Amino acid sequence: MRQIKVKYQGECARCGKILEINTQAMYEKTTGIFCIGCEPIETEDIRHFRKIKAEKKAERLCNRAERLKEKAERKMQEFNHLRKDYAWVTQPGHIPGRQKVVDRYNKGSEMLNEAKELEERAENIKKVRVKGDAERGYQKIREANDKIISVGDKVKDFCFGLGEVKRINNKTYTIQFEHFKTTRDKMFVEKIFSEV
Repeated sequence: MRQIKVKYQGECARCGKILEINTQAMYEKTTGIFCIGCEPIETEDIRHFRKIKAEKKAERLCNRAERLKEKAERKMQEFNHLRKDYAWVTQPGHIPGRQKVVDRYNKGSEMLNEAKELEERAENIKKVRVKGDAERGYQKIREANDKIISVGDKVKDFCFGLGEVKRINNKTYTIQFEHFKTTRDKMFVEKIFSEV
């Protein structure tokens, strides 16, 4: 977060206090604006405020997608009704009235695709991340590997291939590969189970 001078009147996201123009406040684009001293510091507190803001934005995108779907269905309705009339669909030659109906259908189809993209964006926006989430995920992988890998086990590294674990460190394994020995992060290796 950074300290800014407020250019527009607003309110603190935590306490609701009105922030007048030219007062000092703390701001972050993904979290909101806060009185000095009210800004979130703890990871879960930051996640909470980011989630609130993300859900509002996702809701706006979903509403836009719904409106687009309704418009698209109205545009496509006439063609969907007439598509069962094979004489109308397959009649040779350029018929301006038919072309207008087909063009409206195509526009409706484009609108449906746009609505689908908006819904996908809304789903991605709802996935709030905070600094440290990636490292916590990596640590879970390391802990899972520690439960099944021990010294002397055969492992496969995605980059160097097959090797044997010689030593277990906090975040790495010391591995003897065919022509060299090196340390590799625990998340990059997987145990090779012997075939019975």
